[in-house]
Amino acid sequence: MIIRDSINEVPFEELANTHEDWYFRTENIRFKHYRGYGDELSVHVTDLTDALKPGKEVTEYIFTGPLWDVLFSTYDDPVSEVLQKLFRQEVRNIEYQTHTHQSIRVFSPFVEVKPIKPPAKWTLAHVWKAILAGQIKRGQTDQRLTDDYAFDMANNYGRGEIDVIAFARRLIEDRSGWWVMVDTETDEYIQLGVNCHHFDCKTLFFEKVENPTLPIMMEDEPETISPQEPEAPAPKRSNVINFAERVAEKRVKSFDESLTPEQRLKLMCVQQMMGREACAEALMKLDFDVDELFRVAALVVEGGRSK
Repeated sequence: MIIRDSINEVPFEELANTHEDWYFRTENIRFKHYRGYGDELSVHVTDLTDALKPGKEVTEYIFTGPLWDVLFSTYDDPVSEVLQKLFRQEVRNIEYQTHTHQSIRVFSPFVEVKPIKPPAKWTLAHVWKAILAGQIKRGQTDQRLTDDYAFDMANNYGRGEIDVIAFARRLIEDRSGWWVMVDTETDEYIQLGVNCHHFDCKTLFFEKVENPTLPIMMEDEPETISPQEPEAPAPKRSNVINFAERVAEKRVKSFDESLTPEQRLKLMCVQQMMGREACAEALMKLDFDVDELFRVAALVVEGGRSK
């Protein structure tokens, strides 16, 4: 997603070789092109005038043909003027189509949204409105899992900062599977967990005051162990006691290594709901059965939603 003031300020090479969605403030449009066979090009232009207005519709114009010649060679006019000719269907050898969409499901970064008050129960609409109102400026992916474990591990499970404006668009136009919950609330901010099912977990911060002191979200790093002076050897115990301790140590040490990617994500989601200490205590009571812990936690969440 690229946001610019006007389509006329974008060089031809950049517009032709960039296949992302363009948003232009002056023209108030979304622009995207798809290459076809030969010189054929399909240009999709969405009028954002009524974007995010309940009860309205937004029109998407689709022009197909040798459009690079039309946009940049046939006419000496600025691209915005050529687009107006296309809207009026004044250009020959071009196929014209239109699609309509519900306005409330069409994102626009230019819509002015009033700040919201923290609701008693958060919904996805509260999240994207707070983002567009500038109340949520920071977010990150905690973990995102695919069906390729090697890829996930090589990419650190997708952890890192996110573009919250692009994320608002996703919640508006492709909201299926997403849900939101409050992780932590202080006098300065509300920490939200926004997740897609249980494989894509993100953290966003709703700012209750200007310039709040937000927690530092760190990626997992190996713990550094400072060198210690060797201690005197402990008195030798019986073989039975030593054997029991070795079994316990081996079990704790191998627990993390034995988790599947799905179980790791389940454990992280439960930690977000319960906190690390409460999660660890519950996990020990369930004999380190992550799947059973997640099942019980899901029943609690579903019970809370049904009330």
